Amino acid sequence: MGNEIEELHKIKRAFKPSLSVPIYTTIIAIAPFLHLLLDIADRNYERILMLTLLSTFLTVYTTFIWTSYYYKMINYKREIKDYKENPNAYNW
Repeated sequence: MGNEIEELHKIKRAFKPSLSVPIYTTIIAIAPFLHLLLDIADRNYERILMLTLLSTFLTVYTTFIWTSYYYKMINYKREIKDYKENPNAYNW
């Protein structure tokens, strides 16, 4: 039992993705979009092209980060499932 818990912790350290990177990326990447909305609301169109391009790029980047997190989490769950099915046959 103790060895199984130890092995699960090893799998967790090796495969479980961190949620902090997608969250921090989202918080940072949303700033230009919010500035774009504020500039449109204030009818200040001086920076609209730059903010639109930056918002578009960062939205694509944030989508990539979240998609990567999703696939890493699927891989982590698959590894846990494989280990729990047959711990003796689990191949590192």
